[in-house]
Amino acid sequence: MRAILSRFLNSAMMARWTQVYADWRFSQKNVEVPACDENGIPFPSAYLMARVAGDISWRQFQRSGHQTIHLFRDLSLAHGGDISRAQRILDFGCGCGRLARHVPQVSRADFYGCDFNRQLVRWCRANLPGTYDVNQLKPPLRYEAQFFDIIYLFSVFTHLREATQSAWLAEFHRVLKPGGFLLITFHDEVHPMLDEIGVSTNALRRTQFHVHNDRAEGSNYLAAFQTREHFSRQASKWFDVCEIKSSRDTGVNQAVAVLRKPELPHELGG
Repeated sequence: MRAILSRFLNSAMMARWTQVYADWRFSQKNVEVPACDENGIPFPSAYLMARVAGDISWRQFQRSGHQTIHLFRDLSLAHGGDISRAQRILDFGCGCGRLARHVPQVSRADFYGCDFNRQLVRWCRANLPGTYDVNQLKPPLRYEAQFFDIIYLFSVFTHLREATQSAWLAEFHRVLKPGGFLLITFHDEVHPMLDEIGVSTNALRRTQFHVHNDRAEGSNYLAAFQTREHFSRQASKWFDVCEIKSSRDTGVNQAVAVLRKPELPHELGG
């Protein structure tokens, strides 16, 4: 019995329920959430916002989503990718629409979102425009090849192990059109959370990749860190690496990579 209890306490299931309880506790302390924003778009509950973003207020939820989608627009535009002209956009790891609610401000594209969490997908389907699906922790997606013009991920690779990230990079290459853009945020070697978990920048530069709380992959319980050099090396197997901005320089507290799918197969690196 003691051995069974020990295995449960160290299991991914226990880690997930620990995170769920922490999110619920935070949501009870949060101020009352308005029904809608100034544009009439519904807000998710404090609990759903906590499930997506941890300790965050509805004002910060609104502000960070607006800031990030405009950052993605500006970064892609700087390298020839125009979100306003995209036909189809995918928000991978859409959560409860932190960025999705702001996409109509920058594009009239057909919008798709997907997430690992069924509860969050149900909320998006009921409250936001677009087509929403549940994905698994690992590929494939249900979309056909070369379906999207732009794919973006905000705070998704921050919770995935190295092998899972590599598998998704290959899948994004499959569903992205030639010349299409992929924007991904991640925790880099100058992220402030490194100090909190006792890992130095130099230590991460030696190991290149570090996982904190290596249980419950895909949840906020697990936190993944990697150097920008490591991310670039992995991404260049499938994409042209246009730019990687450090977490100190983006304004969204995460590094951002701008990747482009080559027009022709022989352009592919690595």
